[in-house]
Parts: sequence; structure tokens; C-alpha cells
Amino acid sequence: TGFLAKRYSPRAIAIYSVTLFAAFMAAIVVPPQESALWVTLFLAGLALAVALPACAAMLSLMVSEREQGRVLGSNQSLQVGAEALSGFAAGLLAAVFFKLPLIALAGVAAVAAGILALRGRGAGEMEEASRAEADSGLATD
Repeated sequence: TGFLAKRYSPRAIAIYSVTLFAAFMAAIVVPPQESALWVTLFLAGLALAVALPACAAMLSLMVSEREQGRVLGSNQSLQVGAEALSGFAAGLLAAVFFKLPLIALAGVAAVAAGILALRGRGAGEMEEASRAEADSGLATD
């Protein structure tokens, strides 16, 4: 994401990548051929691989250097907890309709992208900090 980070704010990267993730997750249930999963799962995974570091960068830019370790550690704990609970929830949804977990995840991702787009708490400060970091040469590839 170094290429993107030099050109766009973490918030913009997160919004677009989460939106793409939602679209690709919804697309997984569309094609009837199993071979299409190679493409749709790759695209969804790629979008998520871009979104997660962008979200971590947003958190990092929202807090002071002194608070970063605690905040990023808490974020990691919440992320692991969400991964564990999502497997359980997906199993319950799949018992109703086997494609429902994918549709639900696409919906949750779309809502998350909407929240990011509409409510950018601290977005101005994050974008300024991101630009200052890029200008000072601290941003890495």
C-alpha cells in the first residue's frame, strides 16, 4: 500500500477498499461456477488486504504517539475477537441459507464504508498528518 499511501489519505484508501470488498463479497454468490471463486475470492481478499493497513493507519493518526501502542493493541484484540465471533455467526447464518454469511458480510462492509464516508471523526487532522508525514519523507514503501 506504499504506492497508494503516497497519493491518498488512509481514510480515502479505507473507504474505497472497504467499498470494493463489499462489492466483491456480494459478487461471490453470483456466478454458478465454482471456478469463478478463484477470481472473486482473490479480489475480495485483495481489497481487504488494502483496507486493514489503512484502518490501522487511521487509528495511529488519530492518537498521540504515547497512546499508539495501547490503541493499536486494543484494535488487534478486537480484530481477533471479531474473527472468532464471525465464524460462529456465519455458521448460524449458513444454517438458514448457505449463501447468507457472504451476503451479510457484504452488507456489513457496505455499512462500514458508508459510516467512514459520512462520519470522518478526525478526518481533517488525519489527512493533514498523513500529508505532513509524506512531505517529511517518513512514509515508506
